[in-house]
Amino acid sequence: MGRTISQLGMTDKVYRFFQVTATDSPGQVECHFYNPGDSQAVAPVLQNDVLESRSCPCPLPANLTRVQWCPAGNCPPSPDPTLTTTTHLIVHHSAGTNASNDWAAVVRAIWNFHVNGNGWADIGYNWLIDPNGVIYTGRGDGILGAHFCAQNTATTGVCMLGDFTAITPTAAAISSLQSLLAWKACDVGADPLGAGFHPPSGLNLSYLSGHRDGCNTACPGDAFYPMLPTIRQGVADHIDANCEATAEEEQSVLQAVQLAPNPTSGHLDIIVTNEQYGDLKILLSDAYGRELFRQTEVKTSLRQHFQIETGDLPAGNYWLILQLAGQKGVFHVVKM
Repeated sequence: MGRTISQLGMTDKVYRFFQVTATDSPGQVECHFYNPGDSQAVAPVLQNDVLESRSCPCPLPANLTRVQWCPAGNCPPSPDPTLTTTTHLIVHHSAGTNASNDWAAVVRAIWNFHVNGNGWADIGYNWLIDPNGVIYTGRGDGILGAHFCAQNTATTGVCMLGDFTAITPTAAAISSLQSLLAWKACDVGADPLGAGFHPPSGLNLSYLSGHRDGCNTACPGDAFYPMLPTIRQGVADHIDANCEATAEEEQSVLQAVQLAPNPTSGHLDIIVTNEQYGDLKILLSDAYGRELFRQTEVKTSLRQHFQIETGDLPAGNYWLILQLAGQKGVFHVVKM
């Protein structure tokens, strides 16, 4: 039975000719050349992430958006992304070059390899991090990726740019990785020091795992993989120092609210049952904390029903924030 092997290689633009050799009969060989072009210097964006308002207020680190790392607009996202709810965080290395003066161009080359080489809908990773510690938005938050042994459901994939077979990532890259993983682990309530069952793979995996934990691969590199216990501890320490919530915040309106249907398609019913009365402030934000709308309703009885329209919203993940009588609850809403 035949098989296909693909490999992404980087080279300086001064080279014009390339030779492909094989130790045995390789069959058909197809070479695809791609010039990512030069990048203009841009600053990472610190997005107004709604996590600052959640019971776990851990901020999304500053990052380069797709518009920034692909300003020509020729690296489009999937037109029909599939959503997933993360339980496990998967760390990768790109196994490519360790030296570049234009890492955004490297990200564009990976996008091209994944889309035009592998035939995927988009770049496989949710996030990427270069040796300078710059974070790049890949598929983004809550989007099903293509990075974990064809068992991608319930995962978020983070790729460290470089080959860490013999060397380790830079301190700047590690720091950004821990901040990013702390944001997402805190978001989904995953204990970075713990483990749990991952149904798609049938494996009991650390909530913060390496690619090789799921299948036969050397990723994220022999030098980097042994660092994962230290990374896990660093993520836990980051959450404890910067993202821990108070018991009062965790127990606010959250326990007295029902949402239905969720996932929703046309409207969302909000049923509030508690002894608090007064103005109920309703705020809906997208996955990155950008406010979509807010409204105020008056709660006058023990159990009261409110409704918001979601029919005009695109499919995706959203955050509903409710405030009543000094209490606050934050809820994950999925629009189908």
